[in-house]
Amino acid sequence: ELKQNIEALPEQVALENFLALNPVTFEYKEHPEDSHIGFIAEDVPECFADSERRGISSLNIVATMTKVVQKQEKEIDELRKEIKELKNLILNL
Repeated sequence: ELKQNIEALPEQVALENFLALNPVTFEYKEHPEDSHIGFIAEDVPECFADSERRGISSLNIVATMTKVVQKQEKEIDELRKEIKELKNLILNL
């Protein structure tokens, strides 16, 4: 009801943005005793950062990662089929 202009995220766009992510470990200056894993908002692709580049949209990252994993799963299935066909060819020689 609330959304419009809905389009599938292109696989290539998802992959490029995913590969541009640089996971880091860090501590907040106010709490140096706590270590975190994440991203630096200034360093992520624009589609993941808020307008001031001070925060990150986790949902955008998850959606992008979902598309990348879906693409990888398709490729894995295709490779499995190809391996099976090649095994059959070798066995039938």
